[in-house]
Amino acid sequence: MPFNLCWRKPNLPEADLQLLVQGHASGVLRLTQAGYTDNGKVIDQTEYFRYQVFSGLLWYKIDGKEMAEATFHLQIKGTSVGTFKLKLSHKPSWEAGQNNYTTGLHWDDAKYLIQRRDLVGCDLELYKAIDENFDFLISIH
Repeated sequence: MPFNLCWRKPNLPEADLQLLVQGHASGVLRLTQAGYTDNGKVIDQTEYFRYQVFSGLLWYKIDGKEMAEATFHLQIKGTSVGTFKLKLSHKPSWEAGQNNYTTGLHWDDAKYLIQRRDLVGCDLELYKAIDENFDFLISIH
């Protein structure tokens, strides 16, 4: 079961876990720099996810943005909790000259699994799966 680490986000905040007390939870994990380096090089979050991590997916345009789907296996605190077909969205204008995120992962049917207070402060790792029956692995620990 070989996996290639694509991204790591340490110290998950409530917003990433869709635990907002006020306002509306977006249902989206914003794929940002989060201090991650790829072979020692700081990633450019505006292009890294769309054109490197998820470049092999079939992207289509809808409502002024690009969308794709992939199969993600989710592992929480060492326990496999399921495999889900999740959407990704990419829109360069979301950057708005402010270094904002441009690619997001939509939690969709997996959202209820990550809405846990005990995951606040945990780390999330995203792996590309090789020779598996899913495309990516998300591990929260």
